[in-house]
Amino acid sequence: MDSTYCGIGSSKVFKKYGFTDAQVSDIISSYPSVLVCRPQKTLLPKIEFFQSAGFSTVDIAKVLSSGGSLLTRSLETQIVPSLNALRDLFTSYQDLVCPIKRCPGILTRSFQSLMLANIEFLRKVGVPEPNILNLLKSQPRLLVRPSDVLKESVEELEKMGLNPQDGCFARCLWRMASIDKKIWREKMALYERWGCSENEVLIAFKKHASVMAISSGKIVDVMDFLVVKMGYDPSAILKAPFIVTLSLKKTIIPRCLVHQALLSKGLLKKNVRLATLLVYPEKIFLKRFVECFEKEAAELLKVYQEKRKGTK
Repeated sequence: MDSTYCGIGSSKVFKKYGFTDAQVSDIISSYPSVLVCRPQKTLLPKIEFFQSAGFSTVDIAKVLSSGGSLLTRSLETQIVPSLNALRDLFTSYQDLVCPIKRCPGILTRSFQSLMLANIEFLRKVGVPEPNILNLLKSQPRLLVRPSDVLKESVEELEKMGLNPQDGCFARCLWRMASIDKKIWREKMALYERWGCSENEVLIAFKKHASVMAISSGKIVDVMDFLVVKMGYDPSAILKAPFIVTLSLKKTIIPRCLVHQALLSKGLLKKNVRLATLLVYPEKIFLKRFVECFEKEAAELLKVYQEKRKGTK
């Protein structure tokens, strides 16, 4: 049998165009029919099309290996029209390739029609074009979700008082659409259990939408440590909502215990705000709260490093 009509031929084509062994394996696992395809008819035209469209070798391999279904789609009736539709939205190659690498499926006809309908809906409700395009680049899967899911999420955000024209609206929309209503209510109840009001949680969500994306277990662990063990006001925590998204083991616990040690030794003239304590990059934190206290530096560093490693 001619090698160009068997798996050996397909593998050679992939290798020639820079696909890694892992990428070839992913494609074969998802679409074993690629082993019996005709490379000149199925593979090469698609690869050459992406090359002509300006895609780098690395990006072509990324798109076709993570979106293997593109190899089974029509180049003329699906991939080309879909890419042209995206070109109408983006002016630069980098912007164009972002959503495709994250969600290669948007180059299929069904996804493309859904995406364009969702984009038009967001325009109608007042979401600014730059915000829509940023959402498409960073979270393309949101825009290929069923239109009723997107509309329901928009309505929920508007009920919370979010304005579609605000910069945070698009970020909150992505989170809202990806969280099941039951789970949303459970997480809201968790925050309320720690003494936060629903309004405080919603304000925190608007500032940092990830407060509702972290797991329920992490919410419990972070609030238990900060409120019960360290005595922080739960409302104050949500005023800087990024706090609950930080690593408990690597950031929150070690820094809080170093701060506690400094206070107990009288080395700090006043209490440092929790948000200030946690926002610094590690090098700056160590410089300001460990290294500057020469006599105690070794002991403080030991506390910090042991807690980061999870040792007693």
